[in-house]
Amino acid sequence: AILLCANLAKSKAACFPDAIPESALKDLVNLGASYPIGLWNTGNYSASNLISRVVQIMIQEKLGYKVLLQGPGGLTQDAMFALSGCTTPKDANDRGCGSATTYSHVALEVWTAGYPEALKWIQEQYPQMAPTNLGNIGYHGESGVFVPSAVQSRAYDAEGVNLDFYRDYNVSWHTPGTYFSNPGNLDVSTLMPCINTSLMTPETMK
Repeated sequence: AILLCANLAKSKAACFPDAIPESALKDLVNLGASYPIGLWNTGNYSASNLISRVVQIMIQEKLGYKVLLQGPGGLTQDAMFALSGCTTPKDANDRGCGSATTYSHVALEVWTAGYPEALKWIQEQYPQMAPTNLGNIGYHGESGVFVPSAVQSRAYDAEGVNLDFYRDYNVSWHTPGTYFSNPGNLDVSTLMPCINTSLMTPETMK
């Protein structure tokens, strides 16, 4: 049902049979200014794209508010800065913070455990604008290295190498690189320069 709703949203069709019509959707009103709910997409990957679209549908069709999808960000901390009203939340050199108004109000798929220092800094510098963690949305995620089962099977059948076990990556005993692409075959045009990534942000790498 969730996938179906997401697909319907792209075609402008209503997902719920009792959906509030688009013509009746309202803006938020704050001190005389009106604007839609800003839903910040934490990252450009399947889980974040999907849950952001689903929540957009639910807010619009069941609560009756306009929702503007924003982002996507590159890291969870981008979402933290966006919700704090920072105008350039993805710029690690200058987040553009200091505004008394934020146009980003909701973020999902936020991995807060990985960025405690960023949140602490925002809370100390902009306590009135710092986002609030409302808890998880019903599922937990983990990050790690993934090796497809087909690749693991080839390595194990060929020489008993278990690519699911870190010690079998010891090149003094095995040749695990045989089962992966050669770095020289990568299309470097699809790679981002290190200077444009979190690798160059000290607070993130700590």
